[in-house]
Amino acid sequence: MKKLGLLLFNATLALYLSGCLSNAKLSISTSETKTDTSTSSTPLSTLTLTNVPTTATSATVFAPAPTVTSSDITFTGVITLTAYADASCTTPSAATNGGISANTQSATAGVAGFTAVNYVTAETIYIKASAPGHQSVCAGISTVVGHGSANSIQFTTLPSGSTAGTPFPTQPVVGLYDSYNNPVTTGPASSLPVTLTSYSDSSCITPSGAIMGTTVVNMSSGISIFSGLN
Repeated sequence: MKKLGLLLFNATLALYLSGCLSNAKLSISTSETKTDTSTSSTPLSTLTLTNVPTTATSATVFAPAPTVTSSDITFTGVITLTAYADASCTTPSAATNGGISANTQSATAGVAGFTAVNYVTAETIYIKASAPGHQSVCAGISTVVGHGSANSIQFTTLPSGSTAGTPFPTQPVVGLYDSYNNPVTTGPASSLPVTLTSYSDSSCITPSGAIMGTTVVNMSSGISIFSGLN
């Protein structure tokens, strides 16, 4: 009887321990499932960029006007357009003479139309749209921004000093530019003649001795290259 009682006791203890372990395992499993659910992240909304112009003129409103649409039709936040130099939108544009303007717009029902956006520097750009809580999107096509109307001529190369009667070691070159300092290479003005005249003062009021050589050269693509002057 003593042996049997011991066996019954051992059997009861084993059953009790087995039940505890099973409950503990169930509790751990339930706890882990709750943790995974609480740390799951919400996917970002997406943006679609349409009506991207392939050509534009410096400091002139883009036509057509770019439009950005959010996958979240309730979105009313600010959407921003940025200019880049490459198709993957990783290298910012040079924007030597000025960058993108009127490039932020609040969305209405997830849509923002950029009716005043423009770009100043004459160069090829790629437009990227971004907004809080969204994946940014880069335009799949480029926009070639051209120069504006001719506004001024400038020396791109100044003549260097020389001895009287001896050609300038460095001959002058004159270029045509728009009001934002972009070179003007096309249009009627880009082939007009440029005349050089010498003056004795920096304001070019008092004439000095005559320049010898061919002092009138027609521009070619907005550039006049002089030679043989002295």
